[in-house]
Amino acid sequence: MSFEADKRFGDAGTAAVVAYLSRLGFYSNTPPGEFRAYDIHARATLEIKRDRRAAETGNLFVESSAHGEPSGITESRII
Repeated sequence: MSFEADKRFGDAGTAAVVAYLSRLGFYSNTPPGEFRAYDIHARATLEIKRDRRAAETGNLFVESSAHGEPSGITESRII
């Protein structure tokens, strides 16, 4: 896969989550720009990742650090 194909795949996952939250009555949007700090704003900030083989492998990944710094679940807070 190319970066562009993976980005389109990930963006489709983000769009699906925004649509789902909207159906539940949450106002949600995605911030503009590349390499933003989060993917969706909906009373909280979320970063979405997708795994093409998750249904097959049963794997789940929860990020706790990136580039040697705390991130993901260790940096998540209710706003």
